[in-house]
Amino acid sequence: MAVLTFIGLGLAGEKGLTKEASEALEKSNIVYLETYTSPISNNIAKALNAQEASRTFVEDGRKILAEASEKNVALLCYGDPMVATTHMELRIRAQKQNIKTRVIHNASIYSAIAGETGLHSYKFGRTVTMTRAAPAKNLYVYHSLHANLLNGLHTLILLEYDKSSEFFLSPSEAIKTLLETENEQKKLVIPKDCFMVVCSRIGRKDQKIVAGTAESLSKRIFGKPPHAIILTG
Repeated sequence: MAVLTFIGLGLAGEKGLTKEASEALEKSNIVYLETYTSPISNNIAKALNAQEASRTFVEDGRKILAEASEKNVALLCYGDPMVATTHMELRIRAQKQNIKTRVIHNASIYSAIAGETGLHSYKFGRTVTMTRAAPAKNLYVYHSLHANLLNGLHTLILLEYDKSSEFFLSPSEAIKTLLETENEQKKLVIPKDCFMVVCSRIGRKDQKIVAGTAESLSKRIFGKPPHAIILTG
């Protein structure tokens, strides 16, 4: 019976695949690798004999579903396939079309970042994403940070990555934007001396974690993505 399998790559590329995931890939007739969630080496697609899939292709999903109705199709993604992605919507559409689905989970930034920083996972509030967007979007992030702080919770701030334009929002630019918003809102959410943590390339050999004040971190260069920021509660 044909099946659509969502497979998590984890945080270390193809080396992070579980044995269960490797076996599922061997049985798949078609393998797609989504490349828009986080930077992924071009070598991975070749090593896994996978076709690269853009955000538009996956969100449209019609070709994937048509193929999965007759063949075994695998969709690979960075981290865990059901965390911070639109894959759940695709899975629901598949099930409505009586297409069998399966999910093979893996490590994600949500679980790894708590362990790497020593911050307890239960103490994280709502996660937010910062983008190169209009001021209204940044204001939403600011208010979400405020709500988490009122409850004594840490906030994980994910940063935009766009493979099509090779753009990524650097931690320093994100923090500068938050400091500018603080100057306007004046709720003491992001004062210059507040404590923040920048986590870069978690799960990879060159991962780096830097903590300090917002002002000091806004002046640093953190290199290649992926990056995430934590505002501690």
